[in-house]
Parts: sequence; C-alpha cells; structure tokens
Amino acid sequence: MTASMNGWAVAPLYRTVITAPGCADTGTVRAGAVAVIFQDFVDAYAAQVEPVHTINGYRSVDHNALVGGYPGSNHTSGTALDLNGAAHPYEWFQPASGRGLGYAPGFTAAQIATVRRLLAKYNGVLRWGLDFPSPRRDAMHFEIAGDAAEVSAVAARLHPTPPAPPVPEEDIMATLAQLQSVVREQTGRVLYKPTGAAAAYADLGTARRWVTGDQAHDNDRVAELPATDPFWTLPRVGNPGEVFRKTGDAAAFDLVGDGTHAHLEHVTQDTWAAMGKPAFRDLPASDPLWTLPVA
Repeated sequence: MTASMNGWAVAPLYRTVITAPGCADTGTVRAGAVAVIFQDFVDAYAAQVEPVHTINGYRSVDHNALVGGYPGSNHTSGTALDLNGAAHPYEWFQPASGRGLGYAPGFTAAQIATVRRLLAKYNGVLRWGLDFPSPRRDAMHFEIAGDAAEVSAVAARLHPTPPAPPVPEEDIMATLAQLQSVVREQTGRVLYKPTGAAAAYADLGTARRWVTGDQAHDNDRVAELPATDPFWTLPRVGNPGEVFRKTGDAAAFDLVGDGTHAHLEHVTQDTWAAMGKPAFRDLPASDPLWTLPVA
C-alpha cells in the first residue's frame, strides 16, 4: 500500500507533533500544511468543545494492522487525528447487537454543533468521523479530505508566511551564513544535498551536518546544490562514529561521502558496543538513508 484512502502517501518522511493546552499527550502528523490545519483545529477544539486528554495521529501500516485499524486508514499517511478516544468510541467496536442502533458519540448536541461550526472554517478539507456511514461512525476521528493544493491554500489562509525582513544597506555584504540565518528565523532551515543524492545537510555557517529524517523539522526545505558549490568544501561535523539501523533490522550502516553511499557494518549491537562504539540509532524505513546504494 502506497497511499491511504484520501490519496496521501503513507509513511511521510517529515512529521511533527500536535499539542493541546494542558495535555501531556501529543499526536504525530504529516508536517507542513496538514500540521498547520490540525494544530489550528485542536487549539479551537480544546478551547470551545472540551479539554483534550489524548491525541493519536500517525501510525505505520504494520502498527495500524496490529491495532485493528481500517485498511488504508488515513492515520498511515499522517493525515488523521483521534481526540479523546476513550470518551468518543468507534462505532464498529460496539457489541454487534448495538451497531447502527443509537450510536452514542459521547458529545452533547451543543458540542456537536460547535464542532461543526469549527470545521466550517477549513473549507471542507477537514472531515469528521461522526459523518462516516453506520456502523463505521467514529466521533473521536478527524481527517484530511482535500488534496495537497486545497490543504495548502487553507493553511496559507490560516497562517500566511511573513515576508523576510529587508537587509539593511550597511549589511549588504553579510556572509551567506548570516543571510541564511535570517531566512531560517522566518521560514525554517534550508537543507542542502548534492544533486541526485538522498542525504541532506544543515548549514552551520562554518561547517555542515547531515540531517536524518527523524531530526528534520516540520518547516525544513531541501535544495539541491551541484558538486562544484563551495558549500561542499565546508567540513562535515556531527554524526561521529554514528551508525544507523533500519528499525527492526540487524545490519547497520554509516554514511559514506556526501550522502551518495551507505557502508554496511556486518556487526551485532553487542559486538559494536564491546568495541566501544556508540549504540545503533534506529531510523524508519522511510528515511532517505535507505535509498542509498551500499558501498
């Protein structure tokens, strides 16, 4: 399966967390416009409908099957959230004799009206599981219903990107690192990768550091630079002796060159530790490292 029911690709590489006031729990969703919409909705939901105690978002295809999720669930693409699931149960998990016979969503009529008013703000790109056909109604569940262009348009309306501040004339000779710092403050980091490569690097001004998928921020952007660009003359820092393992696998890899190859280390975790090496760091199968050829 490569896409969830709403057409979004499963296992998104860049993910971020959604929070709610006073809630210790967080939910992971697809980064970017999807996260902007979900965070805006959760903030309003917590303020106007009920306090949020639990948030459940992204889950892998395997995890989705393990917990009995619907095949093709939009949770697998990071485009669905469940809020306060214990208070708003999934209709299908009711006893068979009760399915479709007076489903109790756990909301008052006033709360239902408030949720619908909040959802109207998103121009139809956010759908409520309470509107699913019986016996699949799911009052805890909210999911993305629009495509990427529709979702981006709504997110841009909610949180327009502020213009970058003008560069004072006396600073016109600012270094590349200084200018990039200003951009990062407004729009997030710009990560660079060699043309055609998979690994991306963060610019530290005087050095560069490889950024794995699990270290990426929700508003990071990736740009390709040719091998002749001066950026690649910066020394590489970080990841010293760091070895990466695909979650659940035994073999581990380290990065070779500028993200163009991976090197296979045929060692076990205990042998590696006995050599005084740092522990393997698990990376999900979706990380760009696993697209690299093995050196």
